[in-house]
Amino acid sequence: MVKVPDDVINNFAGNGEDQNILGRPKNSLFGYVADGLFQSQEEADAAPTQTGAAPGRIRYKDLNGDKKIDDKDHTWIGVENPALEYGITVGLTYKNFDFSIFFNGVIGKDLNVSGWKSWTDIYALSTTGENYGVRMLDAWTPTNTSSKIPALSINNYNDEGRISTYYVESGSYMKIRNAEIGYTIPESFARSVSIQRARIALRADNIATLKKGWGDNAYTGLDPETPGNGYPLPFSMTMSLNVTF
Repeated sequence: MVKVPDDVINNFAGNGEDQNILGRPKNSLFGYVADGLFQSQEEADAAPTQTGAAPGRIRYKDLNGDKKIDDKDHTWIGVENPALEYGITVGLTYKNFDFSIFFNGVIGKDLNVSGWKSWTDIYALSTTGENYGVRMLDAWTPTNTSSKIPALSINNYNDEGRISTYYVESGSYMKIRNAEIGYTIPESFARSVSIQRARIALRADNIATLKKGWGDNAYTGLDPETPGNGYPLPFSMTMSLNVTF
């Protein structure tokens, strides 16, 4: 059992009381629990007191039941460490042909995408002078109440940049990392042209990515391996010729 003196416990992530990171995984996420969007002013008025509450704004859960949304409603909302990282290689040969393919990925990883998603989803938090995220085209309106994207607003009265489950998305993915097909010329032909061995191959890298696109924590970015503003790893193809004299 680990005992930390009360005068230093606030130096650790958490609220310093009953919800402290001590004993929890490294890279745990601490924040609010988003509970959809307010659909009407009546709904906002009837909810626990929340500064900035209005139709189309993110609603947060009152976890401690005191009828108001504040720092005491924080909780642990994810872990950025993956539960499993894996890689699988398959190789096949047939006569003079050979083929290999490599899959890899991670399972059970949460991502805090607030830096990216606040730009793609929250009008008031987007950078001035840049194009807004295309997801805003589906923002909540009185005639588009099924949307999960907050209504457009110049001001961020609801503090929607705060870390919450709205920004926690699945970082799980599986990639076809690379595949290669090759052909080794017959030995008799190689000798006829005064070489020992020759192989020609075609290789592709970063072929495809499977990511979670459903549920409350669906990944909305481009590539969960390089989340946020990271540039996705590009698809590429190379051809090679290996000759031994």
